[in-house]
Amino acid sequence: RAASFRWCGKAASELTLREAASLSAIPQSPRTRRPQTGGNPLLAAAQARLMARLRAAHGEPPNELDAEFHLEPTRIPREAPHLARRRLREDPKSLTVSTTIDLNQQHVVEQSIRDFLERWHSQGLRNAAALLLHAPTGEIRASVGSANFHDPGISGQVDGTRARRSPGSTLKPFIYAMALDAGLIQPQTLLDDAPRRFSGYNPENSDRNFLGPIAASEALRLSRNVPAVELSWRLPNGGLETFLRASGVDLPPHQGLALAIGATEMNLLELAGLYAELAHPRQSRISPSACWLTLEALRCTEPGAPPGLSCKTGTSNGFRDAWACGVMGDWVLCVWVGHFDGRGMPGLFARETAAPLLW
Repeated sequence: RAASFRWCGKAASELTLREAASLSAIPQSPRTRRPQTGGNPLLAAAQARLMARLRAAHGEPPNELDAEFHLEPTRIPREAPHLARRRLREDPKSLTVSTTIDLNQQHVVEQSIRDFLERWHSQGLRNAAALLLHAPTGEIRASVGSANFHDPGISGQVDGTRARRSPGSTLKPFIYAMALDAGLIQPQTLLDDAPRRFSGYNPENSDRNFLGPIAASEALRLSRNVPAVELSWRLPNGGLETFLRASGVDLPPHQGLALAIGATEMNLLELAGLYAELAHPRQSRISPSACWLTLEALRCTEPGAPPGLSCKTGTSNGFRDAWACGVMGDWVLCVWVGHFDGRGMPGLFARETAAPLLW
């Protein structure tokens, strides 16, 4: 089966008799009969002898073309290699790997990542990963684990969709959605973006400034840290941590208020699953109305953003990870930009890197 794809570009069930004969002649002397570009005379002779025996057995006359065919190496399929390899590990005895990948969408996401990194190469960006989900079904339609599976310089065989990294501010929408459901806020409720102390924890905004009174929807859109931490502190029933665990996120024990601004580790698949609940609430602890209001607050109006997109970015501490998560209709797309070795990208915020890639 593997040889059929490698040397004929097709499944074994689709081989012609001459192709099957040529492949069958290799194992008797694999070193001398190895297929080569332009043909291998020793393999051609062995193939011709086998074909002559087959024809004689069936009462057919010899055919001088039986020695002319030669095998040529073909491109080995490498569609969604990270996902395919993981699925093979999950079911190593299966000859067929079934996925929900849409190849057209997969290729669009892969090409978008290549184009993006080519533009940002001079800024030191080398890697990215992305997941596209169909929210109503939860099906993965595109999965890109790295910019180049075959590039050891970026550890390309590492699957970035499963790598655990700090999610930055990408969890804030769920705090606001739960606060809406708990009756703590409405979209225009004024929150205080001012210095606060929570049991020894003093959160700061990324710009080191405070805006004072600000509407809840605007605080979310501008990703202000202090209002998010205060709301998280006021949430009932275990708040954000309980919600994330109930949603299947594998969290370390004893998360504190810094969870609101990404002081934990998650992977791209978990994050995309959370945003799929915003797009299409099913078994979520958040109501459809709170999800809708949250997505409205996240509507992207920046130049370059496609119409109808709601998105949230996140930048981890030390500029190590840049995230962007978007919802448009039934679709959820989450992207990560960074380096698997954890080195930072000083001064590069997600809204300048991951957000344009998402768009």
